[in-house]
Amino acid sequence: SDVCSSDLVAVARSVRASKGPPRDDALVARLLGLAAARGNPHAQSELALMHQNGVGVAKDHPRALSLARASAESGEAAGMNTYGYFIREGVGRPANDAEAAVWFRRAADLRNSYGMTNLGRLMWFGRGGLPQDKTGAIALWRRAIWRGENPWAQVFLAEALEKSESIAKDAAEALALFKRAAAQEREPEARSRAANGIARLEAEKR
Repeated sequence: SDVCSSDLVAVARSVRASKGPPRDDALVARLLGLAAARGNPHAQSELALMHQNGVGVAKDHPRALSLARASAESGEAAGMNTYGYFIREGVGRPANDAEAAVWFRRAADLRNSYGMTNLGRLMWFGRGGLPQDKTGAIALWRRAIWRGENPWAQVFLAEALEKSESIAKDAAEALALFKRAAAQEREPEARSRAANGIARLEAEKR
């Protein structure tokens, strides 16, 4: 049943979030696999990312793409963003920014902070058939931060504030955003990029 598959997802997330002994990623993958097989879109989206990265399960890009697509087509916002991300990066298929933009927009319309952040990134550079709109991108990143403290949105907005790109320079706000992104653990690459931003701004003060 759907209730049972949701329970499996909840247990998988609990195991993954455990602060105790070394995390059992293989167990997380097995639990998500059981729920995904029952059509749970949350499990499909999360297992897709595990297959993409080879975490707890074999790296399998075609499988990752198939799972993400199933989640996205079910109407799951996180799945839409994941599917868009795979399309943008060419995971299991040729990359296509325009198609990725469609899925990011759908996820953003459902208030998914990653969908907002990724759509904003395409708008920032004018990719995917979108006109370049840095002001619009900044607005999306602010929404993504408000909706979910999205660390990538924090980093992108902080960099815009630091460099005064389509927004007035504000080193204090940029530093505060970098520090928030550097304090989180869910996005290590964003944390590292934020730490570099903090170092740059602290150097300016000296």
